[in-house]
Amino acid sequence: MKKFVQICLICSCLIPGILVAQKVCKADKENRAFFKSHPHAHIEHQRINSKTPHFEEPPNGEYIIPVVFHVYGTYFNGKSVTLALLEETLAEATKDFQGLNDDYNSVDPAFQSLRGNFKISFKLAQLDPNGNPTNGMVTYAAKSGYGNSTGYDNQIKADAWDNSKYLNVYIQNDLYDDGTTNNSGIAWYPNTWMTNNNLARIVYNGAYLASNTNKEFASTFTHEIGHYLNLYHTFFDGCSGTDFVEDTPREDGAHSLNCNPGTNCGDSYVNIENYMGYNGARGCYKMFTQGQVTRMKAALDLPSRNSLWKETNLIATGIITHAIDPVAPTIEITNPNNNYTVEEGQSVELITVVSDQNGIDDIAKVAFFDNDQLQYTDTSTPYRYTYSQLEVGSHQLKAVATDNADLTATASIHVEVLAAIQFPSIHWIRTTQRYREDGSEFYNRELYRIEIEPQEKTYDIVIKGPNSYSRNLKTSSTQTIVLEDLKAGTYTIIIPSIEKKISKSF
Repeated sequence: MKKFVQICLICSCLIPGILVAQKVCKADKENRAFFKSHPHAHIEHQRINSKTPHFEEPPNGEYIIPVVFHVYGTYFNGKSVTLALLEETLAEATKDFQGLNDDYNSVDPAFQSLRGNFKISFKLAQLDPNGNPTNGMVTYAAKSGYGNSTGYDNQIKADAWDNSKYLNVYIQNDLYDDGTTNNSGIAWYPNTWMTNNNLARIVYNGAYLASNTNKEFASTFTHEIGHYLNLYHTFFDGCSGTDFVEDTPREDGAHSLNCNPGTNCGDSYVNIENYMGYNGARGCYKMFTQGQVTRMKAALDLPSRNSLWKETNLIATGIITHAIDPVAPTIEITNPNNNYTVEEGQSVELITVVSDQNGIDDIAKVAFFDNDQLQYTDTSTPYRYTYSQLEVGSHQLKAVATDNADLTATASIHVEVLAAIQFPSIHWIRTTQRYREDGSEFYNRELYRIEIEPQEKTYDIVIKGPNSYSRNLKTSSTQTIVLEDLKAGTYTIIIPSIEKKISKSF
């Protein structure tokens, strides 16, 4: 949905129990009121929507958001709100964002390839703004009206925890102080003025938290966090509108598809399972798109949101107790096994499996070493190298993976290279013939050489020839042996211990 539309405030006002119907949302009214008083906020939001999404991810790849719940009263349409319920609420929202919801794999095939997984989690604060222990839940007497954009600012500020450190969620039963208790929730887009004045918030009805309602409608809380992270309704402003996300189909919220697949706005096939529509709350919430995840990541890099997930803030709010150690990559040599032996001249190939917890495909290179001497650097998968000229002796073959954060991991094996077994070789050197003065043949003289390595080993040598010619000898060094007065025929030199022989006829 691409057409530019200006808006800053959204709310999700659905009525459980009348899920087919949709209550008129007060977003337009609240938006007009807010922008009339704060035109600079409107300009800021216009600029955000006109920019190409850009973001910096956390070093460990996961965003963690500290949350504080301000709970007003004990009665929410017959339901109560407990700490356990709030823990359940955040756990289920985390699953929804990360694609761990139990119906994620049943998404309509038309949208399976567009599903987006957002590595984000929501945690109850463990330290309050003064550094004191907390469970992330603050209780008050019953109060109403925090869903309005104006008229309640001073009360909200008085109760708020620092908006740059905590996602503030206000749990009430009558969101607009108008006597209506079946509105579900409302949230605001990222806005610097609201954050600086401790007015950034989600306001939600305690009757529709987690197990206080049915599973699908409980994901309306996920819907509201989506607004807090700069997502519009998928149907915003109807067929001619836009949610500033490329991979969400055009949709008019007035359609009656509910959870039945179908088209809208002409031939636009509706993503009825998207958390940012109203259809899902009727029983089929299942997914965000990849484009929506990109937009939410960009929102977390805005001045009004980017301090929430930083390591210093996670320590300050008690989510973590010490600095997060950057996660180094892991590397494993899959073949061969450690401590093995090869002969001189044999090659050894190292094949590695490398993964990095700091980011997908974040490996920069794998360097291969022989006894700490760099042999080769591979910069693309699969990471492997063949050692083809290893000298006799001991070798530590090592692979070192380095990711884009300059963190490394090492895997190595030990290889012992033995001298190749060199069997003695036999070579005929030459045959000479001598003649009498009258030119007739006098005798034959045959020379052959036996080359033996290593010289300290002794071999039995047998020479066989015609007319029962036989000669046995031992030799333990390279030498030339002369055979004389040989008759014409075939002679064979044999080394029985290694079944080696060579024949010569003359």
